[in-house]
Amino acid sequence: MDGPTHFDELFALASGTLSSDEEARLRERCASDPELARRLEEFLEVHAATEVMESGAPPCRVTFEEVEGTLASRRVGRVVLRRFLRVAAAVLVLVGGGVLLSQWFTGPGRETGPLVLASIPLTETELPENETKLPAVLPGYHPLDGDEIRWIESFAEARVMARISSRPVLLFRHHLTCPMCLAMKKDVFTDPAVQAQLTRFVPAMSNVVEEKVELTGDPEGGWPWFGVVDATGTVVLSFPGVQSAAEFADHLKKAAALVGPAVMSWEKMNDLAGRLATARKAEDEGRLGRAHVDYAVLTGEDGAGAIAARAAAGVTRTTQAARRALVRARNLAGSPPGVPAALGELEQAEERFAGSPLADDFRAVRERVEATGAFPEVRSAD
Repeated sequence: MDGPTHFDELFALASGTLSSDEEARLRERCASDPELARRLEEFLEVHAATEVMESGAPPCRVTFEEVEGTLASRRVGRVVLRRFLRVAAAVLVLVGGGVLLSQWFTGPGRETGPLVLASIPLTETELPENETKLPAVLPGYHPLDGDEIRWIESFAEARVMARISSRPVLLFRHHLTCPMCLAMKKDVFTDPAVQAQLTRFVPAMSNVVEEKVELTGDPEGGWPWFGVVDATGTVVLSFPGVQSAAEFADHLKKAAALVGPAVMSWEKMNDLAGRLATARKAEDEGRLGRAHVDYAVLTGEDGAGAIAARAAAGVTRTTQAARRALVRARNLAGSPPGVPAALGELEQAEERFAGSPLADDFRAVRERVEATGAFPEVRSAD
């Protein structure tokens, strides 16, 4: 080399051969360069160790392998062992010659600089409001079950299904003992022409005694009451009173023309709703990696509409849960529990988010902490 290396300068400082001006300049550089300051601290530790060796220490009765085995048996020993091995290796290199030690200071493989995270967000995002619970019947629902109409017996639940399926509600307000209602159930709702129109709606049968229904529009006009109502509770078309099967089927055709064609089939809706329910179950059980992946796939489904929106909310919840776990690990590293506690938090997060890109970020942070003994500066990929 043409000029003094970092090793030469640090050796001169440790040996007391630097002038006061040279020492002041070196320490000023250390103050502005954390990496150089860390090297100085470790070098002084090495130098102190070699001074003890020069005085002729008695033979040690404990072997290096025994120390390594004891430390490796405990999690906390991993971090201590890495530092011990680093210093011990540096002592050996210094005794044999300074060339390799100088390369250790500046050579490849040193893990420095910010760690870029690919998936975990570093900024807090407002979580979506609590969603209305997905009706349990939706994943396997179809308006017809053989020759029977499959009425939803709650208007509130039917509105949720209308929003999810992008269909209006066919609302039947009835009373259990109403003779006209009973007659239409027998003679009208079993007619094939009526049933042929039902796939465009979410049929709901609401008992006037048991459920209060809030509607926007004009729900008056006769009994029993029938109407097509959108997901907001607005009446699109009402056609109350006793009717024949032909009249009822004609009303359904008019309502279908007003609201437009269905976005997707009930079969496709069943599939999407089932997958959304599976993702939510995984989230509730703490399998956040599985939930995150399933939600992310659903957000890309064509025509998923309200289900894709719910899936996007699930992605937000899982990524924010990952951010909170990362913050906890960082705080633990800087508090009395220290690095071992931070490593425990990171390992648990890897398990909870297993199978997702979020787990890869936790693994990268954990490996950096194990390699350096300190929590790294992290940055977002975007």
